[in-house]
Amino acid sequence: MEDTLHDYPIVSVDVEFPGCFRLTPQHAAEEVQFADMKHNVDITYLIQLASTLSNEKDTVAAILQFNLEFDLDRDLHAYESIRFLKAHGVGF
Repeated sequence: MEDTLHDYPIVSVDVEFPGCFRLTPQHAAEEVQFADMKHNVDITYLIQLASTLSNEKDTVAAILQFNLEFDLDRDLHAYESIRFLKAHGVGF
């Protein structure tokens, strides 16, 4: 891993959450945007975590993707978000 990070020092992280419940006005102050996003993250569970290692030439060394336990019958989610994730290959 250390050798890979030496040659591919750019680490990108992507997370998938089950939707937004506090919608932020388009031109809201940054503090409001942050508070609303924090609220959405705090009340939901993470569905997926992905990480990519790359270099300055956009060469990718590794992509790691983890699907976490998420129960559509139990966990809070927005229908449209789940529909989008299903359409893009996330299995529940």
